Amino acid sequence: FESERIVILENEYGEVNIDSKFLGQSKIPIYEITKGCICCSLKNDFVTTLNEIISLKPDRIIIEPSGIFMFETLTELLKSEQLKDSYRLNSVTSIVDVMLFTGEFIPMQGLIGNQIKHANIVLLSKTSSLNSINKENVVKFIKEYNLNTNIVVWEPSKPIKSLMMYLFDNSKNKSIDIDHKVNINNNHAHINTHQNVESETILITRPIKFDFFISFINSIKEGLYGDIMRLKGYINVEDEFYKCQYASGSFEYEKVKDLPLEAFVLIGQNIKIKALTEIF
Repeated sequence: FESERIVILENEYGEVNIDSKFLGQSKIPIYEITKGCICCSLKNDFVTTLNEIISLKPDRIIIEPSGIFMFETLTELLKSEQLKDSYRLNSVTSIVDVMLFTGEFIPMQGLIGNQIKHANIVLLSKTSSLNSINKENVVKFIKEYNLNTNIVVWEPSKPIKSLMMYLFDNSKNKSIDIDHKVNINNNHAHINTHQNVESETILITRPIKFDFFISFINSIKEGLYGDIMRLKGYINVEDEFYKCQYASGSFEYEKVKDLPLEAFVLIGQNIKIKALTEIF
């Protein structure tokens, strides 16, 4: 984006925006909207923030909504009197984890389907383990919800710049032809209903033992702390720092040099917040 002025708008359903700690390393202006979703409880915040961003005279805004974002609301808001003369929707990119398609049961099938429905591009991630049968299942699922979307395989060996150029190239993405308006790119657009979905933030006050850490991971997978759809954050394990990610039965963690914050965010249903708070 050397020739463009870019702004990123991050929406986190929880109280703490985990991703902004990573994105803050760039020189791109970051706007955060937390403690809810921009498609429901934070609609007004979203409109107000977009009106504030206009003063920066950006060429493009990249939006990463929360994990339960409903895409239809974005199109409605962009048609509103406050925004319709300033913005146009340029493209929608949805990221699909191919590891969800390794068995007969597909976790969060409805959510993923809705996520795909409005996407110009579906970007497949974790493809190193993708075999021909697995790929066939993934493509079949995607085509059931969107026959016209472009399916792109994420290949880490290729330069990230070439991928970004593809994702944001107007010639490859359908967009409304209104030249004077700012482009909005809606990335990672997970879509779901908000019925009974909760978000909790767990603050960690002390380092934990590695054995306890592994036990905690298994407890999350087994549903002992509720039906957890998503977990992300940073944990101090015996004075070594880990960035943690959990989604749909898959838990990943990696060592990091610094600990931006000692907390993690949980999204799901029937979260046992009292038990979680006590053990940490």
